[in-house]
Amino acid sequence: MKNVMLVGGLLFLLAGSANALTLSFDYGGINWGTMDLNQADPDTLSVSFFTSATAPSGTQATGFAFAPYLGTFGVGNPLDTTFGDDQNDLNWIVLGNLNPIPNPQNSSLVKGDFTFGVTEGNSNNLNPPGIEVGDYDIFYLDFDADTSVSDITAVGVRFQSFSTIIDNQEVTSLFLVGRPPNEIPEPATMLLFGIGLTGLGFITRKRKF
Repeated sequence: MKNVMLVGGLLFLLAGSANALTLSFDYGGINWGTMDLNQADPDTLSVSFFTSATAPSGTQATGFAFAPYLGTFGVGNPLDTTFGDDQNDLNWIVLGNLNPIPNPQNSSLVKGDFTFGVTEGNSNNLNPPGIEVGDYDIFYLDFDADTSVSDITAVGVRFQSFSTIIDNQEVTSLFLVGRPPNEIPEPATMLLFGIGLTGLGFITRKRKF
C-alpha cells in the first residue's frame, strides 16, 4: 500500500509542478497569438506575449486578464535594453477596472470569471497601443506572496484595431481565452491511471511469490 501511495503522490507532483506554460489563442481558424508564462522568482511570473503574424492586419493585443485572484500584485516592465526586439515603448500597468473586459468568444467562461488584469497606459480601460502583429512584449506580475505558474487557471487577451470576416460577420475586436493544464487532460489521465494500475498489478504479483 505504501508503494501505491508513493506512485500516486509522484504522479500528482508530475501533474502539478510546472513552472512554465505556453498558451495559444485561436479563433475563427486564425492563430491570434501565443503567451509564455514562466517563473521568474518565487513571487514573480514573467509574461511574454507574441501577436501572431497570421493575425489580421492592424491587430494589437491591448490587455490581459487572469484568474483566480492571487492577492495584491504589481506590474513590472523590464528595461528597454533587457530584450532587444520586444516593444520597448509599451508600459503595462494594473487594470483597475475589469468592466471593459467583454465575454470571451472562444470559451464558456464569462467576464466575471476573471479577477485581475493588465493594460497599457490606462488603468480603467483597454485601448491601443498594444502588441502589434509580428511583435512581442514582456512584463512581470509581482505578487505579495509566493505564486506559481500552476496557480493560474485562466488567461484572456483583448485584441483590437483590426477588421476581418469570421462566420460571415465583420469582427473588429475579440477577447480570447487560453486555459493552462491545471487539471490533467482526459487522455493523460487515462495514461497515468494505466500506469498506476500497472504498478498495483506488479505489487500484487510480487506479494504472491
